[in-house]
Amino acid sequence: MSKAKKSKRFNYPLQTVLKVREIRENQALDAFQQAETAYHAAQATLREIEQKRDHAYQELRDCLSGKLPTTNVQEVVLRKHHLDGLEQEIIKQKEAVEQARLAMEEARQKLISAMIDRKIIDKDKEKTRESWKKLMDKSDGLFLDDIAIIGYEAKNRRQRENEPDKKEIE
Repeated sequence: MSKAKKSKRFNYPLQTVLKVREIRENQALDAFQQAETAYHAAQATLREIEQKRDHAYQELRDCLSGKLPTTNVQEVVLRKHHLDGLEQEIIKQKEAVEQARLAMEEARQKLISAMIDRKIIDKDKEKTRESWKKLMDKSDGLFLDDIAIIGYEAKNRRQRENEPDKKEIE
């Protein structure tokens, strides 16, 4: 904890450290938001590819069941080949989603670490401010005590000066 110094205004000696920690926290927050956006974009891309695959499977089923007029076997083979390509894309996209999730978790841990570091300095600032207030209250109390002592001594001096006068009168 940093030491409080006697001054008219509170001056935190580690203010620059606090600013640096706040900047790092903001940078970590931005990085986390970007990682989260990338993760959600990867998930959306995966859903789109899965929808394309499901639609292509439905067309293939319709073609094989006779709902759609089949022109030739070559068309069925091409559709099957296209579905295999979509399956490979889905596998690659799932890997990309997992990597994006890991990057997001790593960014989250960095953000949490940066927040903890800033909060440590914030707590130190609060404790230093409290100790400064106590120090200033004590200083004010001593000043008021000095004023009271001076007033008391002046009153006693006046009384002592007035007492000989009273003895002379008697």
